[in-house]
Amino acid sequence: MAISPDGTWFATVGEYGRVRIWDRASGESTATFAHSVVSVAISPDGTWFATVGEYGRVRIWDRASGERTATLARYTRFVLATAISPDGTWIATVGEIWTVRIWDRASGKCTANLTGHTGPVRAVAISPDGAWLATGGDDGTVRIWDRASARRTATLAGHTGPVRAVAISPDGGWLAIASEDGSVWIWSITGHRTVAGSQADGALVSCAWGTGNELALGGVRGVYLFSLLT
Repeated sequence: MAISPDGTWFATVGEYGRVRIWDRASGESTATFAHSVVSVAISPDGTWFATVGEYGRVRIWDRASGERTATLARYTRFVLATAISPDGTWIATVGEIWTVRIWDRASGKCTANLTGHTGPVRAVAISPDGAWLATGGDDGTVRIWDRASARRTATLAGHTGPVRAVAISPDGGWLAIASEDGSVWIWSITGHRTVAGSQADGALVSCAWGTGNELALGGVRGVYLFSLLT
């Protein structure tokens, strides 16, 4: 699920990979897009969104018209997640090919391939200032990448299962990592060290920061809410 910047609408991925647009006030579905979608991300200005999924397609959609405005070069395998930069000029995608790809929004071309993971990559998040990004996958690690140089600056390890979700705090200081082994770890970006952790009853598949130090986690046994004490 992705929520628009102004909070008036959101997008979900449901049965058969259909993307639905929902009005926040009425709770009604206002549009249906695409098929075989796995993940969706909304642009910072809310005027367009990106979908990825089966057949390796990365598609750009116009929010107002509902028309597809671009299809980026296809992967040879599934694309599993995507994230849009804070200024909306570039997109990061990850998937089964073990490589993180950076795309230029205007030209639709791939500008960088980030390699290092040793398995499918399932999660990606971009820092609030767009200077770096974090990716996690089946190898149980999270890689930190510098956007400008396209180089890996850190590898965060410690999970015994695949990493399913990563989330960067609004101030860019902390990184939350959720894993299928049921663990969640909070890392300090400046020191690349863990500052907190917890264990859920079952696999964790999603995480998101709220206001302040609040962290929401989704898992097979339910939703967990944490407050990081500093």
